Amino acid sequence: MINLQSITWSNYWEVIQLKVDEVQRNFVADNIVSLAEAFVAHNQSGYTPITKAIYNDETLVGFLMVSYLKNGHEYDLEDAPFTPDGSPCYLFHRFMIAKEHQGKGYGKEALLQTIDYIKTKPQGEAKYFYTSFEPENESARILYKKVGFKEDGRIIDDEEVFIMSI
Repeated sequence: MINLQSITWSNYWEVIQLKVDEVQRNFVADNIVSLAEAFVAHNQSGYTPITKAIYNDETLVGFLMVSYLKNGHEYDLEDAPFTPDGSPCYLFHRFMIAKEHQGKGYGKEALLQTIDYIKTKPQGEAKYFYTSFEPENESARILYKKVGFKEDGRIIDDEEVFIMSI
């Protein structure tokens, strides 16, 4: 059974050692980079992106990171807003299932649990949950559509944007 757990002193080393298949390396940052970004976001803007370890029962199988963009801006920087109107939103930043655990349905179940969690608006009000991915990542496109994300029609930082109402 898939469950999402906090990153703690007892599991962080395992989380940063998780790897995707070699052909997917260009699609997702290493988990250590994601955790470093979460740390910097907390120090710079006073909030922390949501990071979770994905477990199948007691076995670590993946990692995810979601950010709450208060002003539609990534980490509230003064760059172009992620949302077209600059409203608050949640952004599904990172998602990976380790290469040895792919193809078992863990990704879909983890996404569905993440969506349910984000619908509780854990860090603040928002109307939308966004994600983005490399256009060549057909597996991501299929998976995000399966769980209810829709094409947004925009490309941001060379990535296709999908949206979901929450």
